Amino acid sequence: MSPIKSINITILAASFVFFAAFAQAEEVTVIEVPCLCKLGHKEGHYKGIIGVTDENRDFVRSLIETGKLVVGQQITLEGKGCKAENWPLPKQVPVCGQTSVRIKDANGNKTTTMVDNSEFDGPITVSIISNGGIPLGDDAPDGTPRVNEKRWPKAITINVLGISQ
Repeated sequence: MSPIKSINITILAASFVFFAAFAQAEEVTVIEVPCLCKLGHKEGHYKGIIGVTDENRDFVRSLIETGKLVVGQQITLEGKGCKAENWPLPKQVPVCGQTSVRIKDANGNKTTTMVDNSEFDGPITVSIISNGGIPLGDDAPDGTPRVNEKRWPKAITINVLGISQ
């Protein structure tokens, strides 16, 4: 076999392996969030606030109950900062605000400083490190999360914090 044919076969085989691995990779869920912030205390930390409305309540519930919002999952947050015109809930307009940072000096004294967070525009894929505002009930027998049926209709916001990949 000529060296050129051998190189072509090798490239073809490598391409097949790459595309097969890519096709098997789990698809990352994309969530459009009306408030997306870059946290000021550590590089690569982000917060997305999901406004839960009658229009998206079933979709958000499906994300929760399929385990897409649990710690460790990868998710893409897509948003345009944290502006009132993007926020679907008229009574509660979120802001990126500040993050408190506690520092311990050599003598053991603790001080707290506030660090500004900033609005972030665009998609960002993060690994979830924390979530909040999810009214959870008992897990399903297979361990997947379930919402609390009585509290779920009153849920207004869900926070997702993550580190960019």
